[in-house]
Amino acid sequence: MGRTRFVAVLALLMLVPAFAAGANPPDRFEQPDFVVVHDFQNDLAVFWNVTKESYCAWVEDPTPDPLPEVLKDLEFTFVQAGNGYSTQSYNETSDIELWVLNGGSQDDVCLMNGEPWAQGVARASLRDIQDPDTVGTFLSKIHGQGTVFESETGDPWHYSWTTLVSIDETGDNHVVEEFNLRVMGS
Repeated sequence: MGRTRFVAVLALLMLVPAFAAGANPPDRFEQPDFVVVHDFQNDLAVFWNVTKESYCAWVEDPTPDPLPEVLKDLEFTFVQAGNGYSTQSYNETSDIELWVLNGGSQDDVCLMNGEPWAQGVARASLRDIQDPDTVGTFLSKIHGQGTVFESETGDPWHYSWTTLVSIDETGDNHVVEEFNLRVMGS
């Protein structure tokens, strides 16, 4: 049993250099990016690395810039594998705002005045994978988590989200989202 396990691990270790040798060295670059998502489970609009104010100004008039003004540029890593697949990723920390929608749509948040329900800091990681052999096949996963503080009470909350998007060879989008909001200490 032990010898079989050792041979299997050795075989796996031999594959790692073969994959690495076929991949190009990673490119690193900075560019703006942000997350705005409607959390249906908690009836919240989520703004990560962008303020509601900046996002809504851009929604109102998107012509001057391709993206709203973000809080900071993110460091991306791009890898082109030897088999043609490419990946793009980041793992960054930035500010997050949570706005209560009261049953409205994501667009309704731009009509709201006042302060966000909660704000804080969250770490988000993105990983995009592109299949070169099938035009349009694409997989993207973004996960974020952090601590937000309720604006009125200062109570701390843990907030996390995961969004998985896939686009198949026919161009159909498939989205799976999961959100988690809980009082710290519970």
